[in-house]
Amino acid sequence: VRGRSARGGRDGAAAPEAAPWPTWTAFPIGVLSGGCGALVGVGGALVMVPLTLRAFALPQLAANSTALLPNVATCAVSGTIFGLGSLGEYVDVPAAALAASAAS
Repeated sequence: VRGRSARGGRDGAAAPEAAPWPTWTAFPIGVLSGGCGALVGVGGALVMVPLTLRAFALPQLAANSTALLPNVATCAVSGTIFGLGSLGEYVDVPAAALAASAAS
């Protein structure tokens, strides 16, 4: 098959192993990373990425992407609450749109 290496992964990467921990452990990992982020003032990904690498045997890129998903949900909810709840009083919509387009 084109693009596959002899080791089974794509483009020379090793194929991911089976998850050594059960899937329900994702919830405590999320609680732990969110709690550490709130208490210490660091991003929750600092805790979540290494734990998802170990717990679910994900490749590095997949662990990074998995840690970013809760941020998307948090940003969407808080942006909606501050943007619509205060009728735009606290949100500069053109500046937010420009920042979002530059970050993409």
